[in-house]
Amino acid sequence: MANRERKIFSYKMIFKNHSAPTVQFSPEGRLILSLALCKPQIRTQAQVGDIIFGFGSKKCNNNGELVYACQVSEIVEAPYYYVLDKYQYRRDCVYRIVDNKVFHVDGYVNNYPILTSVENVLNQFPHSVNFGKNYKKSRVILSDNFITFFEDKSSNKIMEMFPLVTDYISKRGRGISFPMIQQPLQEMWSILQDVPKNWEEDP
Repeated sequence: MANRERKIFSYKMIFKNHSAPTVQFSPEGRLILSLALCKPQIRTQAQVGDIIFGFGSKKCNNNGELVYACQVSEIVEAPYYYVLDKYQYRRDCVYRIVDNKVFHVDGYVNNYPILTSVENVLNQFPHSVNFGKNYKKSRVILSDNFITFFEDKSSNKIMEMFPLVTDYISKRGRGISFPMIQQPLQEMWSILQDVPKNWEEDP
């Protein structure tokens, strides 16, 4: 595993609603990006050191724009993101697993979560989490090396430097790890390391 080559994952986002990914400060003051509720194909494969690019789509009304890029710094193996107290401050930690029962967080009263049992509908869980089968897809990606472009057109200057990526992504449908642009994405990640980061939480 020590000699494993770093992988690059890329995909087009269906939604841009700050839930996948979520950017939030930890209790220790570290700004962390988490990918928990989308793209299980990436979350079940990615390893520490890998790079993930999320691009906009027609459904997001920002087709082909770079929305975020991150390097995986930590993996939370399934299903511990929803079991351990250390992650329950995060907005995308919307489930709890207690005594092998799954609950959905409906809200908070005095900072305590309001838990609603969903154990009777486990097989209806979203494909991206699939608690009802084996928990496998509840594996979560964390990153403290990332950059976001949540505001529409805010990544235009970067994308203009990579016309091949811009053209290729804008013409693709939903997919993962578009192989034709792996090398340009490597170069894009290198350039992004020198771009000033917007160190703020999601709204």
